[in-house]
Amino acid sequence: MLKAIIFDFDGVIVDTELDRFNFIKKELSKENIILDDSIFPNFLGKKTSPALKELIPNIQENILKNLDIKRQKYLEENITKLKPLPNIKNLLKTLKKKYSLGITTGSSSIIVKKFLEYHGLMEYFGVITTGEQFKSSKPDPECYILTLNKLNIKPSEAIIVEDSEAGITAGKKVGCKVFGLKNKYNLKQLKNADKTFNNYKEMLEYSKNL
Repeated sequence: MLKAIIFDFDGVIVDTELDRFNFIKKELSKENIILDDSIFPNFLGKKTSPALKELIPNIQENILKNLDIKRQKYLEENITKLKPLPNIKNLLKTLKKKYSLGITTGSSSIIVKKFLEYHGLMEYFGVITTGEQFKSSKPDPECYILTLNKLNIKPSEAIIVEDSEAGITAGKKVGCKVFGLKNKYNLKQLKNADKTFNNYKEMLEYSKNL
């Protein structure tokens, strides 16, 4: 029996993925490290540092640390400019009547909670698992194992909503059914999702029959 719906954050609740990549490109260019736009999909669903280490194995740790600090500061200063994806609130309001809702993300707790509070979305989520709480990065399933334990449910009792191949792989590894949310960047990354949706309006209609 379905008991919970677990959402990723970046690209699923708030559209930040391209903004993050452009920020990384700009900051790394100051270190004479040039990233080509073609590698943008490699960042989807992953923490910044692990994604960069995959692409640039010899990148210096101090560069990664400074990048994380700058990105955190940037997000904190611009949190009110970030917008929820269309129809997400209507979906959450409907799902909350029947299921427990959670978030699992590599983003920081302070950013996730500030965003949810600013947009009146905090009340819908009983469990929030953020990047400080796990060491690995998707596609490692550690983050979802942690969330399932918090919810005290089996993988078969949850559906995960993701927008990246890394996230879908993590969800499938842990044994959950995974819904893929389409956007203009990720169409090639959703092939392993159990079902895909163009938007939350579609998912809302489908959820009425879950």
